[in-house]
Amino acid sequence: MNSHTLLSFRALALCAATLLVAPVLSAADGYTVKRDPAARLLKKNGLIVVSAVDDNIRSGSSRETVIERLGQPTSTMEDGTLLYSDFSVLESGASGILAIRFNGDSVNEMRLCTPAVIKALKANPKMTEFPVVFAD
Repeated sequence: MNSHTLLSFRALALCAATLLVAPVLSAADGYTVKRDPAARLLKKNGLIVVSAVDDNIRSGSSRETVIERLGQPTSTMEDGTLLYSDFSVLESGASGILAIRFNGDSVNEMRLCTPAVIKALKANPKMTEFPVVFAD
């Protein structure tokens, strides 16, 4: 065989391997998301409870600590709830808007929400509980 033919076979093998690996990776991603409880709950209910953002942000943390660790919020609701867009759960496909509510200066509750839940909260700013927005 001459060197041109050998290079052609290598290029063909590389292309074939690339075409075979891509669907396998896509299937693996789908497999993971289907078994991802956080992503399933977020999709089904529109929100999930967040127990901690990191070692320093959990129930009882101060507003100052939250802003120091996460930066300025994307927006703040009328009741003082801080909203951080584009938040995701570690080792999960769940992502949404992190909503942090306070009791005085301390974190009272945190939820990862879909835009539909945030819209419902903004429509009724006196709502004391996070609404559950079920997916169709």
